[in-house]
Amino acid sequence: MMRAGRTQLDLNWLRSILYLALALGLAAPVRAADPVEVTARVNSQRVFVGESLRLQISVAGSRAPSAPDVTGIQGFDVRFLGGQDVSRSFTSIVNGRRTDEVFTGYIFTYDLTATSPGERIIPAIEVPVDGKMLRTDPIAISVVKPQDDPEMKLRLEVDNPSPYEGEPVTLRLVWGVLREPSGPRFVVPGISDAFEVVGPARPATQEDPVIQALGVDVPLSQGQEMIDGQRYHTLVAEIILIPRRAGEIRIGPATLSCNLLSRRGRGFFDQDEFRRAGAESNELTINVKALPSDGRPPNFTGLVGRYTLDASASPTEVNVGDPITLRLRIMGPMAGNAPAPALSRQADLADDFRIAEDGGASGATRQFKEWSRTLRALREDVTEIPPIELPYFDPTTQRYEIARTEPIRLEVRPTRVITAADAQGGFGS
Repeated sequence: MMRAGRTQLDLNWLRSILYLALALGLAAPVRAADPVEVTARVNSQRVFVGESLRLQISVAGSRAPSAPDVTGIQGFDVRFLGGQDVSRSFTSIVNGRRTDEVFTGYIFTYDLTATSPGERIIPAIEVPVDGKMLRTDPIAISVVKPQDDPEMKLRLEVDNPSPYEGEPVTLRLVWGVLREPSGPRFVVPGISDAFEVVGPARPATQEDPVIQALGVDVPLSQGQEMIDGQRYHTLVAEIILIPRRAGEIRIGPATLSCNLLSRRGRGFFDQDEFRRAGAESNELTINVKALPSDGRPPNFTGLVGRYTLDASASPTEVNVGDPITLRLRIMGPMAGNAPAPALSRQADLADDFRIAEDGGASGATRQFKEWSRTLRALREDVTEIPPIELPYFDPTTQRYEIARTEPIRLEVRPTRVITAADAQGGFGS
């Protein structure tokens, strides 16, 4: 109680002094603003390949600067983490003289993941501030290749080393460990320019550990394997890739850095100890074949694999010009990425119907997708919606194939006379 009373007394005394200083005009003017400056800092100047460092670009003297130009940073995958206004104000009183100080500033934060070993330079970064272009100082970074650890192995595999351009392939990262790992970081050179990363080959379950690799979250399948005469616990990530271009493409060597448990803590205050470990994989060569030009259908959209197409329509008894909802369902290895069939380019359909091409996809998974389109019969002699065509290239037969729907029978009556009662209900498609 005495301590609380003394604190309150001190506060009352301080307030009295401040009020007296203000009444006597002893307060000093606000300190002039500092000149605008920009500074770049990193939390580490030595990292392993695959590890990240944090880059912060601070702007003192402005609370709303333009974003810096970080395109000149080479050897790192750069990810913007956001900006923050760090402006603040505070008051100091020295010998009864009050000084109000204001700091104005903003911080941009980036995550930089090292992609290859070597001595790197984060160059001078330009920051536009109040119509002026300011520059940070360069920063030297040493990126170290992880040394292979005998208690960790890494291997790359692919299910098809000779795919066609556009044909999905599955990349497997097989990670063997003898001790409990944490915080893995993977770098797989040769992927970003040559392949589209679709995502994991399977969805995660509640029991699966999950890692991030190639920018996606990937579940790990667990098992055991004999490697170089030693039984390792294996963690396997499978990622689907689609080659963007034909030719010989090299993937890897991939690098992995993580923490391995070196000693288990024995009590509440005795924490587990980890050591940093690394591994490098083999290199893969993928020979991507170009799609043949012979026999390519004019409405081919790039689907590679085996696909099926189904259709339904409603209503099937209409007047000329009435809307008909056509639903199309595609199934195949990459159906979720498939573009909608180009109905207007199918001559027998375009001759008999007005086609609205603005309908969207109503449902999609990786191997299934559905679209809806609105058709309107142009004449009363139209008796069916003809088979809808979906061309694709089949790597098994090495030929272009066409998936076709069954024709859908229609009954089309002449255009009826629109009455006042119809008008009250409005008109829509």
